[in-house]
Amino acid sequence: MTIETATPAGAPVPHSDGITSPSRVWYLGYGSNMNPDVLTGRRRVRPARAVAVSAPGYKLTFQCPGLSYLEPCFASIDVRSLPADSHIPILHGVACDITREEFEMIRQTEGMGYAVVRINCFPVTKQDQIEFGRSMTAVTLMQVPDDRLNGHIPSKRYWNLLVQGASHHGLPESYQLWLQSIPHYQVSHIGQHIGRAITVCLCAPMFLISVIIRATWRILSRQSEPPPGLHVAFRTYMHGVWFMYEHGMRFVLGDGGSGDYTSGRRRQ
Repeated sequence: MTIETATPAGAPVPHSDGITSPSRVWYLGYGSNMNPDVLTGRRRVRPARAVAVSAPGYKLTFQCPGLSYLEPCFASIDVRSLPADSHIPILHGVACDITREEFEMIRQTEGMGYAVVRINCFPVTKQDQIEFGRSMTAVTLMQVPDDRLNGHIPSKRYWNLLVQGASHHGLPESYQLWLQSIPHYQVSHIGQHIGRAITVCLCAPMFLISVIIRATWRILSRQSEPPPGLHVAFRTYMHGVWFMYEHGMRFVLGDGGSGDYTSGRRRQ
């Protein structure tokens, strides 16, 4: 899979009118960052403008692994291949005009394993096409797919953020209906509550250690990128946790978020 070239640090990003700005970027939000409660309320990012757009070369995925029984997965994007992906709509999202400092904040708070990519986007409404042009270039974050951590559905909490964000920004009705059709996970019995507690106990120390290491590294090296090897260690640990779930916990404690979001089915 070819990933589009990331914007070099400090380089200007073209806006839709072709004028470069050294201090601002168009950022494409496609997951929970479509929701202003997350982008503005939680991340303190205040876009000067927000435009509903489509990105025909890409599709929404849930290939970013989370924690079983709690947040099984999060949204990412991938290249849309035809005819295999013909049943999945093209990616839609929200292009936000933000400062570079705000984009850096998004990068730091999204966690590890994301690549910065540039995507051609197309405003959805004719009014926005007149104001911003028929196309624009936006930067966004893309999780590198890992087949070993695939096959999960989002939690009801996270799914709600996407559905509400798409509605707030007026994405096309057909795309909103597709988002609403995605199966989602919710704890429903005592076994799953026990599974959630076990998963939190297993993962909390690793999360805490990674946060401390990243903060210390940022202070000492003055770099926003995590130290070499931290992502590999974190991903290896998560592989182990998910292995325990797939080959043991889900049979004893019940489903913790297994499923296929593209087919609308939950895996038993």
